[in-house]
Amino acid sequence: MKARIVRRVAALSLAACLFASVARAAEPELPPAADAAKPAPQDTTRFLPRWLHLHAAAGLGWLASPDWMRKFYQAGQGYELGLETRPASSFRLRFSRRRESTSGD
Repeated sequence: MKARIVRRVAALSLAACLFASVARAAEPELPPAADAAKPAPQDTTRFLPRWLHLHAAAGLGWLASPDWMRKFYQAGQGYELGLETRPASSFRLRFSRRRESTSGD
């Protein structure tokens, strides 16, 4: 009897999914021309040449795992600071100093 009820519920759920109408997302409205995005003003506060950029990064690693897996991965913190040059749109060259500290430090 229990198996028959489970089969009926499964069949009714499948039938409901097959006959349900698919919801469609609304199309976004375009903003009026007056509200269109304006270009950012030119940056006049730069103290580095246009081809050189500052680079900074910080990260935190945390791992909750069994003891046997922790010996392969170390949780810790990492910091990076440096300079970056972009000679091409898809290429970046970084000169940086990295400091990483793990739970064993």
